[in-house]
Amino acid sequence: MKIKIPNRDIQSMAQDGDAILRSLQNNSMPIIDLFVRESIQNSLDAYLSPESPVEVQIKHGSFNGISLGNYLEKLEDTVPKSKSDFISITDINTTGLDGAVVGDKEELDKSNFHKLIFNIGKQQTSQHAGGSWGLGKTIYFKLGIGIVIYYTKIHSGEERLLVSLIENQNDESTRLLRESERGIAWWGSDLDKEGNLLPISDPSEIASFLSVFGLTRFEDGQTGTSIIIPYIKSDCSKKTEGYWENSYIEKIEMAVQRWYNPRISNRDYPQINGLPYLTIQVNGQRISPIEFAPTFANFRSLYEAASRKIGDDEQGIVVKEVSNFRSITPNMKIPVGYLAYKIVSSKQLEMYAPNNLPSPLKFIGSGKTSKSREYGHSIIAYTRKPGMILNYSADINSWLKKDLDLGEDNYMFALFVPNSDQRMHDDYFTSYENIESYLRATELSDHSSWIDLDGYTIVKRIRERVSTILCTSFDSHKKSENNSISMSLARKYGAILLPNTTIKNKSTRKNNGVRKKNNFGKFCIKETKLLVKGLIQVRFELIQKVDEEGILSLEVVTQSGKLDFEKWTNEFGGTIKYPLCIENVIYDEKSEDESTIKDFCEIKENQYSIRFKNLSDKEILLNGDLYIKAMDEKFTFDLSFRAITS
Repeated sequence: MKIKIPNRDIQSMAQDGDAILRSLQNNSMPIIDLFVRESIQNSLDAYLSPESPVEVQIKHGSFNGISLGNYLEKLEDTVPKSKSDFISITDINTTGLDGAVVGDKEELDKSNFHKLIFNIGKQQTSQHAGGSWGLGKTIYFKLGIGIVIYYTKIHSGEERLLVSLIENQNDESTRLLRESERGIAWWGSDLDKEGNLLPISDPSEIASFLSVFGLTRFEDGQTGTSIIIPYIKSDCSKKTEGYWENSYIEKIEMAVQRWYNPRISNRDYPQINGLPYLTIQVNGQRISPIEFAPTFANFRSLYEAASRKIGDDEQGIVVKEVSNFRSITPNMKIPVGYLAYKIVSSKQLEMYAPNNLPSPLKFIGSGKTSKSREYGHSIIAYTRKPGMILNYSADINSWLKKDLDLGEDNYMFALFVPNSDQRMHDDYFTSYENIESYLRATELSDHSSWIDLDGYTIVKRIRERVSTILCTSFDSHKKSENNSISMSLARKYGAILLPNTTIKNKSTRKNNGVRKKNNFGKFCIKETKLLVKGLIQVRFELIQKVDEEGILSLEVVTQSGKLDFEKWTNEFGGTIKYPLCIENVIYDEKSEDESTIKDFCEIKENQYSIRFKNLSDKEILLNGDLYIKAMDEKFTFDLSFRAITS
């Protein structure tokens, strides 16, 4: 196959390989789960018709490394030559990667083929889409050694095959393609006269290539896409406490149940949501709801009840309307969504002999909770139209404000399903057509939660109503919570959030080229609070010497060091949004001597930093509250206060 090592042309990504991979850090979820969530969502977004189920086939197998290396120009001698593992995921009854292969910018911006392979980060436009052709797609490159193979067949009958590489060009120990300074390359049939890489389209050549993995071409009349990831990293099958951790196949099967239990073989899905249902095979074995682990079988039943908008006495399921709020939708009588919940005993979850299954906390991937075992546990999940569970929240959290007195042997499962098609109020209608479109816009890049957009509190109020419904439905067990919120926040958001933390001023002052110890004031964090998910209040104290000027900056902690907004923009070219911003700053109105802020301090603010200047003839003390919003919680952040000297 012919190689293309990119320059700065229309088929080139803006970042280098290391920057792309570094921007995708999500340490809160196993890599297999990220792969399952992302890849199946891509398949569902590409459905052909609501009447035809999307068929997904996942395969784990082995191949001969030499056979693959012989196809890849300039990698013949660097790829592993031994027998290696691969994972492939194929979808059928989907559009395939259609759109232009080459063309002008307008044509390529509409091309799914171009966006997925050459332009990671391009947004999907369908309102029912689970996400975008975005940064999450690079999970494919992190699962293996950086090589990903794309094979697709579109409605015209055309077949396309192309190979892509994204690797850390700075890591000499793992680097495959030393000729690429950027760590990016593609392989196809040939380059056209403009230098654009063309995919392999000859059926016999495609069949020969796929045979390396024991895979075959799409049949006549079929359309879809296969993504093949060779050289799977060995640490992906590391064993943990769950019995499903013994192999890739079991891990994949459990991840499929964990995240897609509402939509798998749900034949009512087209009627409920106007979208096709999902069928999945893993190594040829179909995953069926009747074989779900008890935890996920129960969440499936909750979804079905919430969709019907009525409870099920036989299964002990209660369904409640989550009432609307003023100014959200034009009709206050129509609920914003439905909450289904039930009590499940340890016996029903098969936690006793002979099955001895683990706790549902292990099944959902959460081994830690806010409470001890004897009070039972509450697990709340939420989803929207694409049918993927966004996340599970255990015990006290933003969805549940109090402990529920469930008894030692019981668990409470709850699932919130929004009334997706409900039209938004005119105040919101210009930006968001309905509740579904708003919730989609609030999701993080890995689609793991909803965080309200600036100026809105829809998600916040939904959570509050869900918590109220559950707390009023059960006897609350009052339990003293002695855990320090600052310490819990520190674990989640980084060292910045430790109370009574003093950030010493950094200075660039030099005298005859020799750096001297500074004698400036200090910035001290007195207290922190998590107000809502992603919004942190920081109580601070600033001491400034006479004539001192300083700048307080947000910083994201990365493998390359701490990046403020300017460094982040230089690193990622402005294509990846800075994940932090200063939402608001409120200063105490008066100082100890009753003078106002403006009497002694000049303050200049923007979204990412604040500049302070002491205008008085004495040392000043300034107190206030800084509100920081973290749009992407997989990053750790810090605060830096630097003195500016002449």
